[in-house]
Amino acid sequence: MVVDRSGDVEMFEHSAVHTSNDHGTGCTFSAALAVHLGRGLDLPSAVRLTQAFVEAALTVSASWDLGRGRGPVAHVFTHHP
Repeated sequence: MVVDRSGDVEMFEHSAVHTSNDHGTGCTFSAALAVHLGRGLDLPSAVRLTQAFVEAALTVSASWDLGRGRGPVAHVFTHHP
């Protein structure tokens, strides 16, 4: 959800990615959002692109079998939204 300066609210939804490899999802989201905002995108556009990136990262790592417990989000792929 994003609230702009005028008080308007925009909700953002996305499909669930079924995976136990989600360690680092929040950090990945915040870093990607900072990059998009740093490139000058408005907040809603930056959130949409960030959601797409994180969803793709979760999808790429969904089949990984690394170590024990919750695995990491993929950061080693090329994302083309």
